Amino acid sequence: MVTIPRSNSRQNSPLMFARKSLVLALSMALAAGIYYWFALIVSLASGDLTGISAMTPNVDRDSNQSPVTNYMIDENKNEIRRKARMGKIQTILAQISHLTAQFGKDTNQHEEFDAKLSSFQSAIRKECLPGRDDSKGEINPTTHKNRECLRFVPLGKNDIRKQRPRIGIMAPPGIISDSLGLWIADVLMHTQKIGGSATDNIELEIIPTSHVPVYGYGKSHGFTKLIRFVTLPLPLAVLDAYLWARNEASSTAQLSSVSSFLSSDPPSEEVLALILRQIMRWHCRLSHVSAHTSMLTVTLDEILNEPETLLNKILRFVWRNDWEWEGKEKGAIENGGENEDANNLKDTTKAVILSEYNEDSSFGILLQRTSAILEKIEFAKSSPSTISKEGFQRALENAFQDEMKLSKDLTKWPCPSFWEGIDDVDHGDVETNQDVAGLRHLATHMVPNCNDKDPFIRCTVNRDRCEVVGDSKCK
Repeated sequence: MVTIPRSNSRQNSPLMFARKSLVLALSMALAAGIYYWFALIVSLASGDLTGISAMTPNVDRDSNQSPVTNYMIDENKNEIRRKARMGKIQTILAQISHLTAQFGKDTNQHEEFDAKLSSFQSAIRKECLPGRDDSKGEINPTTHKNRECLRFVPLGKNDIRKQRPRIGIMAPPGIISDSLGLWIADVLMHTQKIGGSATDNIELEIIPTSHVPVYGYGKSHGFTKLIRFVTLPLPLAVLDAYLWARNEASSTAQLSSVSSFLSSDPPSEEVLALILRQIMRWHCRLSHVSAHTSMLTVTLDEILNEPETLLNKILRFVWRNDWEWEGKEKGAIENGGENEDANNLKDTTKAVILSEYNEDSSFGILLQRTSAILEKIEFAKSSPSTISKEGFQRALENAFQDEMKLSKDLTKWPCPSFWEGIDDVDHGDVETNQDVAGLRHLATHMVPNCNDKDPFIRCTVNRDRCEVVGDSKCK
């Protein structure tokens, strides 16, 4: 008798095999789903969606797909843009670092040059922060009284009675400078739109300008608070201003259209030197204002290195609840001037940064223009150029040291005129010479706005009126 092993028909039947496969598949799917949502929650909490983005197919948004899928597609695109932006920023910072190291390298008097450069950097970093600089018992060098970081909100004249804090975004003429001003203005307007307790429902007047404030306090220049922008190193600032002047306006600037100027018709050494002097005189004027008016100073490298930190600093400076309203009794500053809703400002900063991944954003435009101008700064290597790289460096280094002596390390009052030296740059027909016309164009956009029809400006110092009419000798 042959014994046949008993088979379990329920275990080995095709139906049971299918059931086991289905259970296994469902278990795996459930485990994957739990892992996915756990990773998503952790990523959202930490703000890092890199891992989630890698799990998401790189496909375009589709209205037929689920909201979760489309959300992941958007985050994947943002991550790609973020990495591209960080790569561009690192390249720009490396170029700036190299250019900074070259400035003053070839001078014969290294110690003297370095000392002047240190004094210059101290002068351009002068600022006046309410709650910090006006609480140390410092003496105002102009009034010889206790220093105050004034934040005056003017009523205006000529029946203009709607009071709004006037925030001046001060940047010397330049393609990079204008791009930065646009970016900061966008940030402040974005903050204003979302409202909340951080903004205290106050409407700002945001004024990007290259014109220096008139001499005097807030009742004269009409600004409540100022944000000063500094392009460093100086050779980059000079070329930025030169290209802006040759193109006449940064709003229509096409860098490709001006690149030919740098090789076929390059600027002379004396023109570049005078542009440098004009920029230094612009900062001399702003440093005087920082002795009494609330002012925050930001530099290009700070913006590129820590944009979120810098933006948060700007928002806290602007929205600090410490306004001094003309015509109203000065009341106590709530909470020492700090906003209660600090988290709202931080959230705003993050939201703005996230929106800046697009190359068409104001921050993206700033990066594009900075990168393009840094590439153009190699113009000195062009064979048709009439100015050598050494000549370019030497001209700026000599002008820098001379201007620091002339302005007493940017402390002289009044500062040297924006027009001083232009008439000495003789290239033939002054009226048609592009470089001289550019110098005049720069000076015109740097002088104070002494407009008697402006309801907020009171031009009371004669030197300001001299600057407006282009008279460098009257005082």
